[in-house]
Amino acid sequence: MTDSSVNHNASHGLLVQNQNSGGVEAPVDHSVIADNAGSGVYVADYQRGDLTVNISDSTINDNENFGIYAINEFNNDTLTLNVTNSSIESNAYNGVDLYNGTGAYNTNTGNLVANIRDTDITGNGQSGIYASNTSTGSLTLNIQDTHITNNTDDGVTAINFGAGGPFILNITDSVITGNQLNGLKIFMEAMR
Repeated sequence: MTDSSVNHNASHGLLVQNQNSGGVEAPVDHSVIADNAGSGVYVADYQRGDLTVNISDSTINDNENFGIYAINEFNNDTLTLNVTNSSIESNAYNGVDLYNGTGAYNTNTGNLVANIRDTDITGNGQSGIYASNTSTGSLTLNIQDTHITNNTDDGVTAINFGAGGPFILNITDSVITGNQLNGLKIFMEAMR
């Protein structure tokens, strides 16, 4: 999706699901995703096969759920979310919500990788970024040159519920300020 506007929809602005055994890549470039009743972007990897979503030079704002929600369940592969030079603001819940975990019937040994660079995440109704890992696979969150400001909860919430998989958190050259709770909240039972 390039140079597009996706707004005022009754559910999510953009829904990307991998229900294929092969790899899938979804680009979002120079687009506005706003004022949707669900999340701005909802990414779900439910089957075997890697899923990569690249969001660049885009605005995701004023959605009634998460700005971006990325969930990896039921699979043994990798979901990768790359967000570059974008703005994620004034969404009702977390600006970016990442969940690598187990589904109702399966154990997830897959991995979730999120790379957030040169992005403004501000004024969201919960945390700027909320990342949780309940999987035996790993969750890697790389934040670089990013401003995370004025969110209602934490700037960044990072949680590993101790299922055995590592949570790798790297924050470089970023500003986390003015959030109403913690700048950075880390709750880990296993972290590198």
